[in-house]
Amino acid sequence: MLNDNHYQKLNLKYNPFSFLNKNELLQVTYERLNLERLSKNIILSDSCFVEFYGNKGLGKSTHLQLLYSKYVKEAKFVLLKKKKKQFIEKTDKILIIDSFQLLTPTNKVYLLNNQSKLIITSHYSHSLFQLKHKNFRAKVNFNKLEFDMNLLKKIVSSKIKLAAIDSEKELPKIKNEHLDYLLNKYKKNIRAIQASLYDAFLTTQKNFYEL
Repeated sequence: MLNDNHYQKLNLKYNPFSFLNKNELLQVTYERLNLERLSKNIILSDSCFVEFYGNKGLGKSTHLQLLYSKYVKEAKFVLLKKKKKQFIEKTDKILIIDSFQLLTPTNKVYLLNNQSKLIITSHYSHSLFQLKHKNFRAKVNFNKLEFDMNLLKKIVSSKIKLAAIDSEKELPKIKNEHLDYLLNKYKKNIRAIQASLYDAFLTTQKNFYEL
């Protein structure tokens, strides 16, 4: 990858770019969106509608899962899949739905009108629906959330440390030029950047890395 010592410094059976761990999820979300404050508004309200929307790969599901696992564990979480059609009934709990756009129009209208507390991700906003009966409403357009070089460098650095055999030794670093290239190519698509880094981890292209 870099030089003769590179393979001695990293555990090559483990690719650290395969997922984001809990600390990295917290890092990504805290620097982009205050989930703690959002969760307090959700919990304290009598009714609410919260939507995370935007293009694929921007972190909507990541933020939704962290909101659920850290702040509203008592909620009912539903992950929708393209090939599995289902009708979601209302519940007395907070209802969290990932990929809300996959529901039928009838099911969407039913939940928007009848579910007391509803939190969703979707590729597009549902703010055109009349939701004045909700005490708290919030929408987050992930197409407009920032994801800059400094944040990417922090995540990449922490990832490489995960694969280190000895974290006390100096580790390889991915060059800023390559990170710039990824940001220019994939913009805010975190998933695509992560996939590219995953594929590049075991390459021998020295132009990606520095010591």
